[in-house]
Amino acid sequence: MLNQKIINKNFLQKINLIDILQILILSLIPALIIGPLIAEIILSISIIIFLICILKDNFYKKIIIFDKFFYFFCFFYGYFLLNSFFSFTPSIITFKIFFFFRFIFLLIIIHFLISKDKNFLVNLSKIALFTFIIIFFDALLQKMFTYNILGQKYLNPFRISSFFGDELVMGGYISRLCPIVLFGAFLFKNPNLKKLSAFTYILSIYFVLISGERAALVSLIISLMYFLIFLNIPFTFKVSVAAIIIVFSSFFLTFDNKIKTRIINHYSEQTTHSSSEKNLFFKFVPIQLIEINKSSSKMFAENKFFGLGPYSFRYYCDNKLQEKVCRGGHPHNSYLQLLAETGLIGVFYFLIPFAFLIFTQFKAKLNIKNSLTIDKILNYNLFTISSCLVFMFLWPINQHGNIFNNWLNISYYISFSIYIYFLRKKI
Repeated sequence: MLNQKIINKNFLQKINLIDILQILILSLIPALIIGPLIAEIILSISIIIFLICILKDNFYKKIIIFDKFFYFFCFFYGYFLLNSFFSFTPSIITFKIFFFFRFIFLLIIIHFLISKDKNFLVNLSKIALFTFIIIFFDALLQKMFTYNILGQKYLNPFRISSFFGDELVMGGYISRLCPIVLFGAFLFKNPNLKKLSAFTYILSIYFVLISGERAALVSLIISLMYFLIFLNIPFTFKVSVAAIIIVFSSFFLTFDNKIKTRIINHYSEQTTHSSSEKNLFFKFVPIQLIEINKSSSKMFAENKFFGLGPYSFRYYCDNKLQEKVCRGGHPHNSYLQLLAETGLIGVFYFLIPFAFLIFTQFKAKLNIKNSLTIDKILNYNLFTISSCLVFMFLWPINQHGNIFNNWLNISYYISFSIYIYFLRKKI
């Protein structure tokens, strides 16, 4: 019995919990394809292991607790929790919001792993790269033969979904995470892998096009423009990349009828109200979104400072307006949702990071002009990629998912944690 205890103790000592933690966090990238459940299980196990690490090895000195960024996210977590408690929504909503602390843990864990192991970001980029390659191959099979590797048939001939099935979020997944792939173009030592990373990022635009997700296409275009403006790479290379993307996209929008129908024709049909619309901006907004946003305005007017509570949009629509168009559960824009559900206070959850990100990016851009050091230029480019990860979902003029959606928050906080790491390096 005593020998068995000694063996168990020795076995536990040999287990490197940090390595296990890193594997779990890296697996979140492919896990998001399966759905939120597996990703949530992985995140929960990661939090438990992380807490064990803190207690075991006093790693708490190396994490970002008692940091201004930590305070920022904790403040809004507390605000959303308190807001949900006093709202008219069911008590289950408060229960959901209570467990949002796990995303703050995700932020801390990823920042800790990047700080402890310089190869973490390299490994994350490799995982993202090979995950994308598998998705691209599978999506091509589904487009050509209607079935993918798993035998899943596309449900909509104009929208390829690959492993995502009836969720139809392949484009959103690609657009949100493709900058992680681009890290490899700067971090990989193998020159072929560097080229493959850059090529995969550029190729992403085709797979977003066949996904039929217009919001994802806007996000990807935003990221491309962001990189063309801010990355410190030769101007001629930027022009070449831009020209290739324009020609490449124009070709498929012209000659692929399914892409053309979904991206252009369907959009045109949804904006047929434009002839009678006086507001120039709304001439380009689908009628469904205008009706949804009118509902958001009514909610905001009822309580401008605090909103009606997280998740309240769906209940407000069902109980008061009885409009079928607003039963999607959220206004499809994060800023409108924050205003309607959490008021003027809640909207600063996105406004402050958005303004701060723009300021720090321009500041870093000005500083790098005075530096010719290779290491500083590399750090600047890595910082720019990390800031673009966050900028894409903070950009206000686009359609967004539910701000309180678990699947989206995992991708949000992965992006936030990488950005905060490079920000703290004081570029």
